[in-house]
Amino acid sequence: MRDVHGAAFPVGKRGGGRFSHRNENPMNWIMKWWKKALTLSIAWIVLIIGVGIIHTDVLLAGKITPQQDEAISEKYGVALAIGLVVIWLFAEVFWKRRKSV
Repeated sequence: MRDVHGAAFPVGKRGGGRFSHRNENPMNWIMKWWKKALTLSIAWIVLIIGVGIIHTDVLLAGKITPQQDEAISEKYGVALAIGLVVIWLFAEVFWKRRKSV
């Protein structure tokens, strides 16, 4: 018999089709959204710290006072914190809850 749904409904190793997630362990979905959020968090931290270091230590080196450097670094810290909160709220609302339905 010929498989008419070959390309449209790929079958994985477990024999599930497009909707095989309904038969999987719910912990797998939790870990997936958690891993996405963790990966984005790490990328955000590296990005903000990298941009902050380049901005204050390379581009503005010798042009600003230590107090100005501290103020700029504080702004990057606030951006880092806000970004992390946004990433985890987005993960909670759109990834975790979507998978639990």
